[in-house]
Amino acid sequence: MKKYLLPLVFIASLLMGCANNQTPSEPAGKDELVSISVTGFPKVDYTEGDCFDPTGLKITTISKKEVQTVVDYAGNESSFTFNPSLTTALTTDDTKVTITYSSLTTEIMIAVQESTTPPEGTFTFTVDFSKAELTNTSSSNFQDKFLPNFDYEDANLVSNLTTAGYAQINTNKQVTEEKEWNEQALMIGNASGKGEFNFTFTKKLVSVSFVARAHMKLYKSGSNYGISADAGSKLIVNGEEWSFATPTKEAHETVEREFDIDSSSLTIKTLDDSAKRVWVFSAEFVFEA
Repeated sequence: MKKYLLPLVFIASLLMGCANNQTPSEPAGKDELVSISVTGFPKVDYTEGDCFDPTGLKITTISKKEVQTVVDYAGNESSFTFNPSLTTALTTDDTKVTITYSSLTTEIMIAVQESTTPPEGTFTFTVDFSKAELTNTSSSNFQDKFLPNFDYEDANLVSNLTTAGYAQINTNKQVTEEKEWNEQALMIGNASGKGEFNFTFTKKLVSVSFVARAHMKLYKSGSNYGISADAGSKLIVNGEEWSFATPTKEAHETVEREFDIDSSSLTIKTLDDSAKRVWVFSAEFVFEA
C-alpha cells in the first residue's frame, strides 16, 4: 500500500498546483449608462411666466453593453432634475431645458413667447389704424377722426393731442405680379418732412407697442413691377429711437416693438427735417387702471 501512496500524493500536488495557477474569471460587473436622449416630447411652446411642464417626457438610455431602455418621467419623477427647474418662471431668453437623469444630461429646445397679458392693475387699449372708418384723414382733421377711438368707460383717455408736420392716415394700393391690395396705416411724416404726435393722457401710460414698417410703394409701370421705399427711417418714441430696414419687393414685413413709458405723456415722431416716413398699422397702449 505504501508503494502506491507517494505517486498519489505527487499527482494530487500537481493537480493542486495547476489549480492554484488558474486565473479566476472576471466578475460580470455593473452595466453602466453612457448616454440619454429625449424620445418622448413634452410641451415645448410657452408664454413667459410659465414653468416647464415635463408631462409626456420620455428618455431612452443606452448602457455600455448597448442596451436601450425607455424611461417614462411619469412614475420616476424623483430620478429627474431640470434646469430651469420646474418652479422657475420661463423668460424669452430661455431656449432650452437641461434634463439630468442618473448623472447624465440631455437638452430639449423650447420656445417662450412674450406674455400678452397686461400686468395686474392695468388695462390694454388697442387702436387698429387699418380700420375703414379712419380712411384718408389729413393733418387738419386727424384729431377729429382719431380721438373718438380712445373712448374708455364713457370717457376719453386723451386729455390733449397736438400734431406737428405731417400726421395722417393714408391708403396705398400695393401691386405685385401675384396680387393687388389696399394697405392702410397711420403715416407719420411724408415726402416733404417729418411728422409728430404729442399725447397727454388722463391715466398713466405703462407701455406702448407698435406694429410698423418704413414707407414703401409696390407698383406696376407698363409691364414692369417695382418698389419705391424710404431708407433710413426711424420712429422716435419719448426720445428712444427705433430704426427700420429698407423694404424690398422680397422683404417688406411689418415689425413690432414695445416701449416702456411710465408717464402720462407720449411723443411719437420721425426724424427732424427728414422725409423718412413710417407707417404704423396698430398700437397697443397699456394704462394703469
